[in-house]
Amino acid sequence: MALPTRDAILPMLALLGLSKETNKPVSRLTDSLPKRYIASDRIQGMPTNKSQQLIASLIDNPEAMIDMLLPNATHVLTIDQTDGLRVEFNTGDIVHLRPSGNAPELRFYAESVTKMRAKKILVKFINEVKNKTEKNNINKNKPIMQGN
Repeated sequence: MALPTRDAILPMLALLGLSKETNKPVSRLTDSLPKRYIASDRIQGMPTNKSQQLIASLIDNPEAMIDMLLPNATHVLTIDQTDGLRVEFNTGDIVHLRPSGNAPELRFYAESVTKMRAKKILVKFINEVKNKTEKNNINKNKPIMQGN
């Protein structure tokens, strides 16, 4: 059983609030939403400062950001740094990187129009970070991919 944290409770409350506001049952609210799929994973053993350095380097170099996160994109539409780095690309795909608040790991989320595309974006990013960390001796003997 999952712990009832703010991450679990807030989306439920938002959905219930929208249901009341629109006078629609919760079961009908998703009918008007676009179909989106999310793949997520984490890189364990990556200290917060290394995660923050990676995020800062991507923000400082939009071309590198596109190359590392979504090479078929031509440009970035939005960047949100509220909780790590959330980037929306001209392809409609969204990626979100954030250091964990309670463990030495970097969390990564990819959102796209198909499950397969979201997973491909995720795997490419994990492999890119794995290659970079091996070159820089970060995480040398730690597992790289955990989760979904």
